[in-house]
Amino acid sequence: MKKLIPFLLFFLTVTITFAQIPSYYNDVNLNLSGSSLKNELASKIISTHTTNLSYTPGVWDALKQTDLDPTSSSRVLLVYGYSSSGTTARTRGVNDNGGATSDWNREHVYPKSLGNPNLGTSGPGADAHHIRPADVTFNSQRGNLKFVDASGNARSVSGGWYPGDEWKGDVARMMMYMYLRYGNQCLPSNVGIGSSASSDANMLQLFLEWNAEDPVSNFEIQRNPILEGLQGNRNPFIDNPAFATEIWGGPQAEDRFGNTGGGGSGGGGGNTLCSSTVTSFPYSQSFENTFSGWNQASTDNFNWSLNSGSTPSSNTGPSSANAGSYYIYMESSSPNNSNDRAILYGPCFNLSSASQASVTFKYHMYGASNMGSLSLEASLNGTSWTSIWSKSGNQGNSWQTATVDLSGYLGQTVQLRLNGITGTTWQGDMAVDAFNVSTSGSSGGGSNDPCEGVSEWSSSTSYAVGARVTYLGNLYERTSSGWVLLGACGASRSAGNVNTPTPPPFTATFNVYPNPTKQFLNINLANNKEASYKIINYIGQTLTEGTLSNTTTIDMSELQKGSYILRVTNGKETFTKQIIKE
Repeated sequence: MKKLIPFLLFFLTVTITFAQIPSYYNDVNLNLSGSSLKNELASKIISTHTTNLSYTPGVWDALKQTDLDPTSSSRVLLVYGYSSSGTTARTRGVNDNGGATSDWNREHVYPKSLGNPNLGTSGPGADAHHIRPADVTFNSQRGNLKFVDASGNARSVSGGWYPGDEWKGDVARMMMYMYLRYGNQCLPSNVGIGSSASSDANMLQLFLEWNAEDPVSNFEIQRNPILEGLQGNRNPFIDNPAFATEIWGGPQAEDRFGNTGGGGSGGGGGNTLCSSTVTSFPYSQSFENTFSGWNQASTDNFNWSLNSGSTPSSNTGPSSANAGSYYIYMESSSPNNSNDRAILYGPCFNLSSASQASVTFKYHMYGASNMGSLSLEASLNGTSWTSIWSKSGNQGNSWQTATVDLSGYLGQTVQLRLNGITGTTWQGDMAVDAFNVSTSGSSGGGSNDPCEGVSEWSSSTSYAVGARVTYLGNLYERTSSGWVLLGACGASRSAGNVNTPTPPPFTATFNVYPNPTKQFLNINLANNKEASYKIINYIGQTLTEGTLSNTTTIDMSELQKGSYILRVTNGKETFTKQIIKE
């Protein structure tokens, strides 16, 4: 093992933050999609798998390099782990491997017995791309249970196994690799429970969702170049999770290659960055028979449409606009197919002089429960996109309000786009109206009404600290302890005009302090609810992540000075906030 340590350090140095596509893919046609891309990648990982590791000691030695804890080279990370000690521990000493209850052993994430035929302990049974260190007892509890959907920490659920919020994306990408590498011997449908993707009966929608919901971590990125050196091949879905979206559809996964390779439907897609830039706020667009400033993508499956009145299909879509007479919508019935995508690029928004910023819009998602998903995404370069808001499934037959904090993009110019994906039903029309971007501290024009461009408080929306809403004719701002009255709505009204106002109901989410920080960042989670967090840089790389419970302290000392994005997810909603390391 010692002679391989320099190899490990070299690859950790040069590949964890690669900005270009790895040379491994130089002979792969990344412009393909669907089954053609699947076959191309399968051919690549099969032909380059030139070394088959021995189960003992080969796999043991490999895991002691690939799965080192990025924060401590004397320990390995344990798949499914989430606590500091015991059976559910997240880490353990690198040499504490074996069969004792205090040891870690080799977990076949794709269980040997679920392979057809059995994977054994050679070939697929010794492929380290799907073998991870695991606590001996926790590994035994998982056994050969199939993966099922849930939330929270790893555990058995209704006769299946949920790998945990931190690990579900890892699991999905390993199952995708095994499918391409070993074909019918390792079908995803044999290792998970759920509905199949419409494009491939062998792929589960469950794994496509996990791949999108849990982006690639630096720990996963660490494994790929090491295993390329040991086995010869890589896991393409770690290098670029968007490959899965290009092959099987489903929710848009992280596109780490930008608009080249796996990004035909999730990358630039015919986008011209900042073809128009908004500098005056508040910005308002109600799509009154025009897409003014908004452009259709050229590499998606179909276009957004303007409409007045009801959509053509029954029992889906709105009956009228929310603002004015027109709105935009996605028609999900024929000739569109399941998992088809429609992208609409918005203008760029110059937030260089803003002290706060938020976007609000109305959305209507009424139809069958499997009607698809709608996302609002943001980009700083026009090719790499981050989801900042999303909804899926039937949300009821009424216009709903979405409010999204843009503080993570202050001081920059950000572009927004709508990304809709059809479900497996014709009753899945999704509509958007009354799109507004509001700032403070900018010199834009508009009326003197402080409430202009600010959406009304909604019980279905979770608000981050700093968000503003209107409620019963008054303007409020969210703080860590409640809503603060800023004044009354109307061009000539102020707080002094308001008599005993009633603030909106308060349901706290999280508070961050101190911000800026020199070393430690405290995240206070209200109501004792669990959530997960990620700190992301402005090129989309996850630098650190974990779970939140009550107050969590994050050591920022190893991060360079600058601005980062804190993303907090509570299972239903995702919030972003800009944080600054001094």
